[in-house]
Amino acid sequence: VDDTGLDDISACKCAAGHFMSNGECETCPSNTYSSTVGATSMDACLQCTVGTVTANLGSNSSDDCVCPAGKTLEGGYCVECVVGRFKDTIGDQECTACTSDGMIPSGYFLTTSGTGTEAKGQCVCPSGTYEPADGSAKCKLCPEGMACSSANASEAAIFQEGASIPAAASGYMTLVQAPMVPYKCWQAEWCPGGGPGTCAHGRDATTVGCGSCPDGTFTASSGDCTECNGTTSIIVMSAGLIAGFICLYGVAVMVNRRTSSEPKSTTTILIVGALTVTAVQTLGVLSGLAVTWMEP
Repeated sequence: VDDTGLDDISACKCAAGHFMSNGECETCPSNTYSSTVGATSMDACLQCTVGTVTANLGSNSSDDCVCPAGKTLEGGYCVECVVGRFKDTIGDQECTACTSDGMIPSGYFLTTSGTGTEAKGQCVCPSGTYEPADGSAKCKLCPEGMACSSANASEAAIFQEGASIPAAASGYMTLVQAPMVPYKCWQAEWCPGGGPGTCAHGRDATTVGCGSCPDGTFTASSGDCTECNGTTSIIVMSAGLIAGFICLYGVAVMVNRRTSSEPKSTTTILIVGALTVTAVQTLGVLSGLAVTWMEP
């Protein structure tokens, strides 16, 4: 109503920010306002200037039209918060810096991926850095052997599924108990990279560098650990024996051809070298065999 002490209900009118509809006062919608008392239709609710919003329904003044979250008032217009700042409230307040000291310093500090940021949670570390678990505003450079390619890599979220985290680069791995300490793998295919304890299929993720296969398996050319079976053992043994015989045959041929012209010392060196190669191959075959020893 626009007066007091009235004794006739017909004299009651809708207050500013409202309008009459089917005998009841309704509020003006969001992002509109009405300074008219006794409005009889929603046409009295005027749209806010483009780019501005209202915090509540039933606004009664154009002063209620303010900048939305992610924007601040500059020169009479709402403009987006610059990179490195955010604003999570509706109003004409200034944008807040992501850093705790209110400044936007150069270097590796929390920033935003773009302009118009609406929440502090969208402040992230730039690519190539990560947010340390202590929650400080200063980001740390990604360690060698780790990848922080996406923004918002966070040490605190390293075990959260789907989180952006510092991850081991290809050819490296990290242990679950030391997720920020990368180890370079002896064979790159053993370590595809990824979160803590990520190794090629079947490899032991509790060993440094994914360096071993469990008992009963062997390292395939792909780097995966493959289960041993009788056929595999026979093939490996046969290949080793054949290679050894070929090597010995080659030595024998060389000795027969060069005995008359080569010094004995040279021949001896060749023979010893060939036997060494054969011994290494034989040991390689034996190391791949799964032997079950009987109790004495």
